[in-house]
Amino acid sequence: IDIITEEDIGIPESDSGKVLLEVEKLLQSNKSFQTTILRMAGLYGYDRQPGRFLAGKKEVANADGKVNLIHQDDCIQIIVNVLEKQLWGYVFNCCSNEHPTRREFYTQAALALGIQPPKFLLEEKSSFKIISNEKIKRALNYTFIHPDPMALD
Repeated sequence: IDIITEEDIGIPESDSGKVLLEVEKLLQSNKSFQTTILRMAGLYGYDRQPGRFLAGKKEVANADGKVNLIHQDDCIQIIVNVLEKQLWGYVFNCCSNEHPTRREFYTQAALALGIQPPKFLLEEKSSFKIISNEKIKRALNYTFIHPDPMALD
């Protein structure tokens, strides 16, 4: 299991990841303002219904891979806390405490909406990374409103 901290960013594989890293560097190097980078995990809550993302799909890979998600309420509260505390010059991963498997999460999320869950491939090995939220919890003394995406609030 790879636990990813803010320092573990390395070189992103995707084009979008490379662009985001460049934007982070631009923001951090601009002396006209202070900034903190908040790397939000996959967003869920309210109109963001993850059960729809893979609903009805067949042969979905990486069934035992872990999900890295954050509820909209936590996104907003973290932003408010950073602004109130004027916590500048940091990079934080923002992700729920719990990381269920893709099979567990997307099946439950689809069933909760009354739609067809995805069918996952039977694989011997899944690849995944777990995003650590320890730094943001320590820096802000933050307790997640929605620590477990399986609760699907």
